[in-house]
Amino acid sequence: MRRAIFGLFALLPFCALASYELAMYESGGKIMRYDPVNRVSLGSFGDGEIGTYSGFSLALSAARPSDVAVLNPDGGVRWFNYATGTYLGGVNLGWFTGSYQTKLSVLNNGNYLVTYAGTESRIYSATGTLLTTMSPFGTSYQGISHAVDPSGNIHELARFNSDGTYFYYSFKYNSSGNYLGFTSLGTSTDMNLLRYATATSSKVHFSTGSSSAGPYMITTSFSTGGTFTNTDASGYVTGGWSNLAAGHGDRVHGLQTFGNGLGGSDTWYYSYDPIANSWGYRHKMPTTVSNFNAFVMVVAPEPAGGLALAAGAWLLLRRKK
Repeated sequence: MRRAIFGLFALLPFCALASYELAMYESGGKIMRYDPVNRVSLGSFGDGEIGTYSGFSLALSAARPSDVAVLNPDGGVRWFNYATGTYLGGVNLGWFTGSYQTKLSVLNNGNYLVTYAGTESRIYSATGTLLTTMSPFGTSYQGISHAVDPSGNIHELARFNSDGTYFYYSFKYNSSGNYLGFTSLGTSTDMNLLRYATATSSKVHFSTGSSSAGPYMITTSFSTGGTFTNTDASGYVTGGWSNLAAGHGDRVHGLQTFGNGLGGSDTWYYSYDPIANSWGYRHKMPTTVSNFNAFVMVVAPEPAGGLALAAGAWLLLRRKK
């Protein structure tokens, strides 16, 4: 017992060092924890417990603030306590995509929202029953990604191909999947001009995938029929952002992976400042991100969350012994 208490208190300084934002991402089939402010790796979990395929998606839930959901391309959603790494069970949605290009969100009512890029978005119940398929204008309008705003409304990034010209839209739905309207996001001959989406406290953000346009992000309000603004990404390498995650206020975090000139790849971290409308805080991540839908940010965890992380780290040390 004394050893347990001593071990836990020995890790308390790490809690004090922890910032108010905790990143989680996939690398090598595991979920990595990372403090982007102090640039500290906080261990990993899920190795061998995440399902059949690599290339999974991560999602957080306001109703389960200590947990993270993992959607594997085999159709299974698996839950973990992200502080201790404990597997908590899950459900199979029955939608086998076999593809890493699948995004998961957990809605405020506990249902699952899934977008399989290039096809459509679907809502499943917490027990895995298909509730609705969101396709208000037919399958010619392909769902690519989505974001869920704080009120629970859904903003689906969709595109329509007309003879090689791609029309991009943000389709808005309520949490039941009922269509509410759209915002036009422009046109391009580049099918990867917009690929990822996230929602912050008052805005929706969409960014490039592997686009020849280079790093590019546009921002809209939660209302429909409005306009969008571009963000300044000058000076960064071409190839587009890897993915986005929401931070405090309207801050956005981005990851970007590209060749390091040594036969491999590195992933770089950036932070978007909404006041300056520009990106900065660039630094290299400790490991390369394997899949770009597997990137989430826990914003402002309670002090108890840091203590739980310390406890989880201590348990891992005990297990190794």
